[in-house]
Amino acid sequence: MQGGVLRMKLRAATAGYILRQWSVDCTPDHSLRGHEYRLWLKDHLAIYGVRNAVLAPGYRSPDQQRLEAESD
Repeated sequence: MQGGVLRMKLRAATAGYILRQWSVDCTPDHSLRGHEYRLWLKDHLAIYGVRNAVLAPGYRSPDQQRLEAESD
């Protein structure tokens, strides 16, 4: 870890699973609350297109975000 940033290379097949295991906040605005979410994903689009990204805590694809914004 340098400057508070941890860099890792993960296989796409395990990304969502690992992010869930580590309780990484994957929301665009880092809005998950709770003591378990001490880490957050700097670029939430880094896992865009990964099939199991739905496993990552708080992750919503840009398509889902757009649909939610339109329904509000």
